[in-house]
Amino acid sequence: MQQLAIIELLQDSLDPPLTRATLKTLQSKLGLSLPADYVEFLLHFNGGWFQKPVMFYVPDTDRWSDGVCVSEFLGESGEELGSGSLSLNANLYEGRIPAGYLTIANCGGLDSILLYVDDGTANFGHVYFWDGTEEAEGDNIHWVAESFTEFLSMLMYDTYFDDLRDEQETLPIFLAIERGRAPEVERYLAAGNDIETRNAKGLTLLAAAVHYTWPKIVNQLLIAGADPNSKDHEGKTPLHHAAQCSLDCVKLLVSAGADLQARDLAGKGVIGNWYFRADQYLRAHGAIE
Repeated sequence: MQQLAIIELLQDSLDPPLTRATLKTLQSKLGLSLPADYVEFLLHFNGGWFQKPVMFYVPDTDRWSDGVCVSEFLGESGEELGSGSLSLNANLYEGRIPAGYLTIANCGGLDSILLYVDDGTANFGHVYFWDGTEEAEGDNIHWVAESFTEFLSMLMYDTYFDDLRDEQETLPIFLAIERGRAPEVERYLAAGNDIETRNAKGLTLLAAAVHYTWPKIVNQLLIAGADPNSKDHEGKTPLHHAAQCSLDCVKLLVSAGADLQARDLAGKGVIGNWYFRADQYLRAHGAIE
């Protein structure tokens, strides 16, 4: 699969990876064929979402002069009610979009990215933007790219949003984590630098990656041997932080052996942090109040 910098911002789905066999089953279930470049993408990323605003421009239309943000690529969760499921969305939008199109990504609201999957036509593999309205004769569907790979190359991170916020970190490696720059973290680790180094708030690299909600970097650090039970100045572990903001990070930490009974200096456990889905998951795995 072609390596593109923008894909470094894509946070992997924690659903089981797809294989060529499961993709064949999915295509049979949907009654369609998928282009080869999109198949390779699904083999690498079974769906995923962008933590930062990633956008593209719809070409050749005077109706859409502004950019469109892509929030989530769909995958196949294996759960009947999985919201990010290709098959579920295919059923959901049946009759609302013309035959031959498959919804492959969400853009917020009802806006979606469509892939043309009728392999008997010259437009097979082309990418389109659906503006979510229901108009006659496909006037709500706008051509974007001739292939999925070309579409990926059109994506860009909107740096405008960086100018609107004050960055919290000053140390280079922590600044890289705040910005979600996984390759810089990889280079830092490859150089043999301290994986348990801390910032001014006492957060380790792992805790910072959780705090800024970068599951990809969290997984990267755990694989490299980061301590899932390190504590900051308040006695909070990475799991305390994850329970406030990211179910994906909670799952990664629990799988890595994070202490489900950890308490901070105030005696507070990892659950009860105002994030229902995380609390539900933690209770199911043995955490207590």
